[in-house]
Amino acid sequence: MKILLLPSSWSLGARLLTLALVPACAMALVVSVVLYVVTSTEVSEALEERGRFLSVTLAEAVQYGVVSGNTSAVEATLHGVAEADPVVAAARVLDADRRPVVEVRSRAGQAAEWRFEAPISLKPLDVDLYDTAPGARGTAHWLGWVQVDLSPQPLLAGSRRRLLLGVALVLVAAALGAAAGLLMARRLRRPLENAMGALRSIRDGDYAVTLAPRVSGELGELQDSIATMARAVKLSRQYLEEQVRERTRELQQAVERLTAADAEKRRLIARGNRLVEEERRRIAVEIHDELNAALVSIRLIASSLADDTRGQGMHTAADAAERIARLTDDLYGRARAMVKQLRPEVLDALGLAGAVEEMVRQYDEIHPRCGFRLKVDRDIGPLSYDQAIGVYRLIQEALTNVVKHAEATQCSVTLARTQQGAGLRVVIEDNGVGMPAAVAANSGLGLVGMRERVAAYSGELTIERVPGGGTRVEAVLPIASADDHA
Repeated sequence: MKILLLPSSWSLGARLLTLALVPACAMALVVSVVLYVVTSTEVSEALEERGRFLSVTLAEAVQYGVVSGNTSAVEATLHGVAEADPVVAAARVLDADRRPVVEVRSRAGQAAEWRFEAPISLKPLDVDLYDTAPGARGTAHWLGWVQVDLSPQPLLAGSRRRLLLGVALVLVAAALGAAAGLLMARRLRRPLENAMGALRSIRDGDYAVTLAPRVSGELGELQDSIATMARAVKLSRQYLEEQVRERTRELQQAVERLTAADAEKRRLIARGNRLVEEERRRIAVEIHDELNAALVSIRLIASSLADDTRGQGMHTAADAAERIARLTDDLYGRARAMVKQLRPEVLDALGLAGAVEEMVRQYDEIHPRCGFRLKVDRDIGPLSYDQAIGVYRLIQEALTNVVKHAEATQCSVTLARTQQGAGLRVVIEDNGVGMPAAVAANSGLGLVGMRERVAAYSGELTIERVPGGGTRVEAVLPIASADDHA
């Protein structure tokens, strides 16, 4: 239906004129085509009927001339038919082998478009009444053929006059329709243009529209509807603008509350992390100062007791004292390991890069099935103590997950500055089985803790599967200024 749409650049008058002319022209075209098809069909049927009649009639007329060999009579018969009927373009007689015997063409030299033929035959009774040979009676003798070529031009000449008359009448009707359409277009043009102008004003936001001159009928109803619509749209727009302003204020307040809540959440997470680290530091100090000192004392007492009892020949008591000393040594080593976990002293001594390097080296030694590698930029930027311990714990948790769940053979840790140099990028990537699709990236206490730890420093954490297998954990944290360093 798109082909029936008028171009949008046309004026209203052009549209109305087109609407008036197109139906008239279409009607003229359809009627002309119908007349032409009907005329062509009538001519075809007349030619077919005449061609069959002429071919059969000529076959009977030249029958005895062909039998007697009187070609002059045959030719005279063909000439008579060609001169009497103007549609005959040519007539010919062929022998039994379909070779031309006589051919006559019309003087008008018309082009032949239809050809009809009929056989020239004689029954045995017509040839030899006394021939009684078996199979002879009832068998026709083929003498030849008659061909008649017909031209439709003479018939079309008469039909063409009727066709032209019909087309002329249709064109007159079309002209009358176009005149009526022009008159209607002139009467409708100005009110419709005013209505279109009012609609454009409404579209542009001007609702104080005037529609003149006022008319009656459907156009009058259209003008009233446009005026009513302008008032309704104006009221609706005012109401919607007020609603939008109210919703905007509510959204701004909600965003402010959400921003404040997010900032408070980050502050609480950071404070919680600091309190946890302080508690870990306190516990580490207690273990180092109290428990380790007690274990050293117990070891010394047990060693002395073992020496004394063995010198007195109390070997059983000496062996028990030595076992106590060995167990105390094991507990002392475990306590020192706990102190390192709770309070990574290496972080104070070597900084973040050195502490992470020591951690990766320990994981590589303790877990020989997986190779751990570290890549650190020369200058990863100044970090506050809180950020440094946060990154350290993040890497520690990620490596623990690799050992527990990944089943990886390679794991790499990268510490680097971002491209803009304003942040620190931490990447832990392995070639293990990858995170299951059913496990969300924010599920599990470990992953939640990692996200909260990064969010506390206004950073971003991404956990994703690596194509081909494995998991990639990437965190980007802004680097604190020198005033924030502990």
